[in-house]
Amino acid sequence: MGTELNWKKDMFGINATYLLPFSSSFSPDVDKDLFTVRGTLDLSWFDIELAYAKKGFLGDLDTITSKSFFFDTDSALSAGIAVRQGPLTFRANISSLATFTNPAGSWNQLVVDQVSPALTVGVDIDLF
Repeated sequence: MGTELNWKKDMFGINATYLLPFSSSFSPDVDKDLFTVRGTLDLSWFDIELAYAKKGFLGDLDTITSKSFFFDTDSALSAGIAVRQGPLTFRANISSLATFTNPAGSWNQLVVDQVSPALTVGVDIDLF
């Protein structure tokens, strides 16, 4: 089950998404829920975006005032900028990149092993 909220006003926008998975017995699994919030600022020739995502949001809500709520292996932060020049849009994004391990004797039960910073760059080309 999921819900999404969008608000856009001229140059500024906010997007929030919440996804709550259900187990095979149809009970909510608050340890695997996902909350994402994203803010964008669209200026005349470039855009700025900030985003935060948290897995296990409801389960960790009691620790929201601590630093570990925002900076742990179940959280992801990202910041990006996009510059438009004619039909080209140059993008750069700084985010956290997780590496996963599969515990011995389990199938499809990945666990976050390490979180590292990542820099992604790209170019969008408008052909038409």
